[in-house]
Amino acid sequence: MNTRHLQSTHFRLGAQTVAAFAVCAILLPLTSCRTDSSAPAAKTLPLSALDLSLMSQGYGKPGVNQSLEGKPLQIAGARFDSGVASHAEGQLTVALDGKATRFSAVCGIDDDAANEAASAIFSVEADGKTVWHSPVMKSGRAGVPVSVPLKGVRMLALKIGDAGDGIRYDHADWANASIDYTGAAPAAVLPPPPPERWLLSKGISTDWKVAGTQLPHSDFIEQGGRRTGQKVWYTVDADGALKLERDVVWPSLRIFPNDTHGSLIKHYAAEAEPAIAVDGTPLGALRINEVRLDGTLTFLGQARTLSVKRVTFPAFEAYAAIDRWTLTNAGDKPATVAVAPLALSAAQPGPYGTNVMEVACDAPASTTLKPKESLTFTVRFCGRLTNTPPAAIEGAAEEAQRRAFIARLNGTLILETPDPVLNRAFAFAKWRVAEAMNDTRGGLMLAPGNLRYYAATWCNDNVEYAGPFFPFLGEEGGNKGSLNTYRQYLAYMKPTYERIPWSVIAEGTDAFGLFDRGDAAMYAYGASRFSLALGDRAVAEELWKGIVWSLEYCRRQQTPEGVIASDADELEKRLPAGKANLNTASLCYGGLRSAANLGRALGKAKEADAYDRRADALAQAIENHFGSTVEGFNTYRYYDGNDRLRSWICMPLSMGLFDRKQATIDALFSSKMWTLDGLASQSGDRVFWDRSTLYALRAVFQAGETAKALDFLSRYTRRRLLGEHVPYAVEAYPEGGQGHLASESGLYCRIYIEGLFGVLPTGLDRFRCTPRLPEGWPSAALRHVKAFGRDFDLEVSRSGKHLNVKVTDGGHTVLKRTIEPGQSLDVAFPDKR
Repeated sequence: MNTRHLQSTHFRLGAQTVAAFAVCAILLPLTSCRTDSSAPAAKTLPLSALDLSLMSQGYGKPGVNQSLEGKPLQIAGARFDSGVASHAEGQLTVALDGKATRFSAVCGIDDDAANEAASAIFSVEADGKTVWHSPVMKSGRAGVPVSVPLKGVRMLALKIGDAGDGIRYDHADWANASIDYTGAAPAAVLPPPPPERWLLSKGISTDWKVAGTQLPHSDFIEQGGRRTGQKVWYTVDADGALKLERDVVWPSLRIFPNDTHGSLIKHYAAEAEPAIAVDGTPLGALRINEVRLDGTLTFLGQARTLSVKRVTFPAFEAYAAIDRWTLTNAGDKPATVAVAPLALSAAQPGPYGTNVMEVACDAPASTTLKPKESLTFTVRFCGRLTNTPPAAIEGAAEEAQRRAFIARLNGTLILETPDPVLNRAFAFAKWRVAEAMNDTRGGLMLAPGNLRYYAATWCNDNVEYAGPFFPFLGEEGGNKGSLNTYRQYLAYMKPTYERIPWSVIAEGTDAFGLFDRGDAAMYAYGASRFSLALGDRAVAEELWKGIVWSLEYCRRQQTPEGVIASDADELEKRLPAGKANLNTASLCYGGLRSAANLGRALGKAKEADAYDRRADALAQAIENHFGSTVEGFNTYRYYDGNDRLRSWICMPLSMGLFDRKQATIDALFSSKMWTLDGLASQSGDRVFWDRSTLYALRAVFQAGETAKALDFLSRYTRRRLLGEHVPYAVEAYPEGGQGHLASESGLYCRIYIEGLFGVLPTGLDRFRCTPRLPEGWPSAALRHVKAFGRDFDLEVSRSGKHLNVKVTDGGHTVLKRTIEPGQSLDVAFPDKR
């Protein structure tokens, strides 16, 4: 991928953002030099001599004594012989022994950025406190010298923030950077986890109480509706003032046809903020006391004599994103509030006509509020075609509809555990995956999101990750959209057995895919699991032909070693995968087993037995071909010739192949693989994709390592729900900027359904259950599970060394048994009457 093209795209990172500091350089005074001849000799370590694999940055890898483009380090024409080139957002953490004396550098934007959009803020933290920061550095600005005393400091953090405008061309240099020391040599280390910023609140929400927390802080959240989505960036600066920008997305309003990235998207910043005055004076900055996530993004704060509540969310069905403002007179005298007219309009041509994007505000021009009186108004961000009249958007009604949708989700597939953090994260994940189902000209389609992936389907995100989850949730849009996805791929399953595309795009009218990622294996696995869990015989019969085609395609890709060839895996050649990889082979194995179960449910015993025999043979081939010692662990090589641990070694466990479970689990949770953000994609890298972490956590539960699985699930969950970038599972980093892709939230929920409770659909009206109740938990339950066309509860409780398992359907007990830990049960629902 072209680096400059990627950087010019409108990305923002929020997870560990260093937002805009005051525009001034604070150079700390030099400390006096020691002249005692008995003092240890001072040494100097160039920053470039540290282990820079432990440095995080927004894109690419650090430049060692050269720029990110491989050129000499150069800032505003001045060349430097040594230093480290990075990319915002960036951080290098260095462990000192308390005897380092000084950090020195010259910081600035490297000339190879060559773009006015490049900007960054450099900062130095000593034991968690910011002791120096630069002004906003721009391309062409002379470098700023840094000289920070480090006496007594044990942990040094060098940070590069994006200056609040995204990471476009932010090529940032720590030039001539070095650390003077007299003790042990400084060493780069992984940064410690930051303190949790968010708290569980009443109801099903989380709150950030701003007072007493580290500022500035920036983050973003993606929200979805049936016809509109938005990605909102918000910053609370060092003074507590709010800055908000957004991109509004209308997936079915296209700017060009037959392209994955053809959705209409419009960025709005300060120009879309309502101009408010109180008693003739501009309102000024809104200083935030609290931020709340409850299915909306809500800000609570003050501005002059007003208390302000601001709620933002996408409309559920309308082509609009909504901001609801409530201004309350918190003073003891009447206040006259004036809101200037707000009417923005822009147009962009598209294949169905000209798209119009409009911003309007329904606030009265002037209102006098008595003490404690309130004014509520709505700012609407609407999209439409010119031949479509403007829709009537009423803010209160839209908010009510949004909250009703969230309430419906809260009433189905309810997780009950003794850990409220896990329960809350599960509820949030349901919101994210369900809200992202877009209503397009091609029908409902799950939109992964992140300003790139809308109005289309993917064989991994939609087919493999989210589709098998939706029947358990029972949300109508999720089931319809998933079925629509599986149906769309049938048209590409030709008698010639050419590969199916990665993605059916542009509302079902075209497809995309450059090579075989193992998509047929993804389809066989995902469609089989979806059909079983949905429990609808007619749907199962319809999708059976696609499952059969996909498994026959995989058979034709079988190698002489008995595994399944594919050109790549779902990472699309970002990392090497050889001619046959473990991911594709494992998915094919899972597809064969689930297809066998589905075949028996449909009365196709002969086909089912054949699939089981093929699965047995493939399991042995996986062991023979991929089983290997890698970096000291007797686990799996990812492909022939692979000598580094990969996160996808979890795949055999997730499909029920446990021959190498202990060594594989040890490898996954070793220091080579596990990071603050879950699994690295491969050992030695800081790149991560949440999807493999989510598969791994589910797999470790399935393998029976309950205590370890819960430990790492809890760590991961607290970071995602309560940390610096909240509240959902993310796609990847650095690529993707930790976007809140919806399908990853479906995978998060499956950790509990398939891992903790061990639910494996085995028929249209039955499942196998292998519950794992962690030590110290008296009970756990899934309530109002909608799979198999039912509404059932699954409860597990402890009875001494045994487990009590109870399944009830509509108040009727289907099963009640006491089992040994690790034992499986087969649950069959009686015929409906």
